[in-house]
Amino acid sequence: MTKNEVKELIEKLETNFVMTSISLGFLLDPKTRKASETWMESGSSVRFGTKKQIRNEKKYYVDDTYSKFFKEKMNNVEFMKIPMMAMISLIHDSIKDNGYDKQTPEFEFLRHLRNAVSHGNRFTFRNNEPKRPAYYDEFILDVNINGMENVIFDFIHFEDILNLINYIKNDL
Repeated sequence: MTKNEVKELIEKLETNFVMTSISLGFLLDPKTRKASETWMESGSSVRFGTKKQIRNEKKYYVDDTYSKFFKEKMNNVEFMKIPMMAMISLIHDSIKDNGYDKQTPEFEFLRHLRNAVSHGNRFTFRNNEPKRPAYYDEFILDVNINGMENVIFDFIHFEDILNLINYIKNDL
């Protein structure tokens, strides 16, 4: 990928994350849920299609999905951790695999954040890591946070990560 293609990928991922967040916010609004009943019948399902012909393609029932989501208010944050974690990993790997990684403190921070989300959302430093300075803004990684769990949310929040990603994108 060219640098511009990597930047475009980062922008698409960021837009996807923000749009998903906005959509979940709308779903939390009872008026929006009520309005959806006018265009979505109870018992409606969604299928995503497959290249293989299978007899029993899984259906995702809208009512069931909504009830899982609305079971707890915290689900909004929990649901958003998953795409954020995937986004961090994909952005890091796209930059690294295409040779655009710099050993700046910010990219080192992203590298360790990627490792954390890939290993259960927990900082696990091995082999004398972090070996190089790893920081972004006021977030500093050192051996004192080794083993910290729930990195995304307890250590760093979504907006901080989006700011980091934009910083790194602009530094490519």
